[in-house]
Amino acid sequence: MEVIITYAPREREKRVKVVTFKLDVDILREVDEIAESLGMSRSELIRKAIEDFIRRKTICAE
Repeated sequence: MEVIITYAPREREKRVKVVTFKLDVDILREVDEIAESLGMSRSELIRKAIEDFIRRKTICAE
């Protein structure tokens, strides 16, 4: 018996890319503490921080 499993990524996943960058360990520790206190993952917190930064920068540019 052959089983074939296919995976259809959700629309958002098609637009998501993995990004790797360097960060000072003390800053990373703070990021992790803040994420935990907010009940978020590290990735969620960093993504939201970048999105908020872009949103503020766009508003200031207007």
